[in-house]
Amino acid sequence: MRRRFTFANVVAVIALLFSMSGAAIAARHYLITSTRQISPKVLRELRGRNGQRGATGQSGAAGPQGATGSQGAAGPQGVTGPQGPAGPGLMAYASNKGGCALENELGNFCYPSSPSSGSFTASANGTCLVSASAQIEEVSGVTSNGPFFRIAIKEGATEKNDGLYGHYFEGSAGVESIDLSRTMQVAVSAGNTYEFGAYFGAPTGPWHGKFADYLVTYTCFAT
Repeated sequence: MRRRFTFANVVAVIALLFSMSGAAIAARHYLITSTRQISPKVLRELRGRNGQRGATGQSGAAGPQGATGSQGAAGPQGVTGPQGPAGPGLMAYASNKGGCALENELGNFCYPSSPSSGSFTASANGTCLVSASAQIEEVSGVTSNGPFFRIAIKEGATEKNDGLYGHYFEGSAGVESIDLSRTMQVAVSAGNTYEFGAYFGAPTGPWHGKFADYLVTYTCFAT
């Protein structure tokens, strides 16, 4: 045995001892597979600071529209506002008859009394289409021309006739004169009161004091 105890054998033995020592050292190293294996104090030390915010990425494509939700409850009713100005439309309408004695030789303004006076207040600026017709009673045997006929217009307390050429009544072999009629447009202003009738101008001679019957119809529209 002494003869086999050589330098090579010594080196081999030393190498064997180192390898065994290295295995023992290696055996003290561990593979970490969970943070539970690390001390909380060490974990706190391992935390780094937050980095800078990255650039915003591109917007993605719009997703599909969702289903329509159920209708919500009705809200409270709002306060009623003031009434606005009247728009275009019918303001007034009337068809009235009347009669009057032609006692003024200069001219007679006559206004209906049945079924009402026919006066009205315009709710807006507008236009009235006025028609009037009349005849004079008890004119048998009268051959001269009678009074001329126009539409009477009363605005407030002011009276006037339509101002256009008026046709004259003529005598007749019968009890009553021929009928005369005319139609015209009359402008009206908001807030003013109007009344339409018949005007008999200059009933002189045998026509003075005669009695006239008439019918007045008007339809007024706001503009």
